[in-house]
Amino acid sequence: MKISNRFLGVLVAFVLLGIPTSHATIVPVQILDSFFSPDSVTVNPGDTIRWTNNGALLHTSTSGTSCVLDGTWDSPNLGPGGTFEWAFTTIGSFPYFCRFHCIFGMVGTAVVRVVPGVEERTNISSQGFSISLIRPNPFHRTTIIPYSLRQAAPVKIVIYNIVGRRVRTLVDAFEEQGQKQVVWDGFGDEGELLKSDIYFVLFETPTSRSVRKLIHLR
Repeated sequence: MKISNRFLGVLVAFVLLGIPTSHATIVPVQILDSFFSPDSVTVNPGDTIRWTNNGALLHTSTSGTSCVLDGTWDSPNLGPGGTFEWAFTTIGSFPYFCRFHCIFGMVGTAVVRVVPGVEERTNISSQGFSISLIRPNPFHRTTIIPYSLRQAAPVKIVIYNIVGRRVRTLVDAFEEQGQKQVVWDGFGDEGELLKSDIYFVLFETPTSRSVRKLIHLR
């Protein structure tokens, strides 16, 4: 089975941040001898599409339009039973085709959008704190991260990128109980403006830990 480096990076982020890997959905697409099934699929940022060749001929999954590669991904030649996976981290529409049969209309589309889910709940509670809905998310300039402490405690709020590297520490201090909020402007600890991508915000106290997903669009 061919697994992309991007997919491995997503798994690394989940492991480092303590997120169950079941949160990263693998969406199946069949490759048949003249079409993809389904030929259009919608996924969340961070999800992976797995193409499986259930036909009798060689096929590929190759990103691009009008039978022209755009360089985003290009699977190896997949014989019967062969699979290829690609993890999507950017919002948008991604057309693709089979290099062998594109001229016969063998094309597909992957649409990556934010689908309401766990990140859209208004409040997530843990033992020592609760996290309110982060708004806006996705965000362009700044996003507000509201939270509340049930009792005074040391608090860490840290931003990680999709490969699990810490990029910004927002809070690392002892805080009193009550309603709080912190603003993230999309910059890293070194003052650099971070690229558009998926990020994870880790909330941590001595007795509890929680992770939320953020999408930064420059």
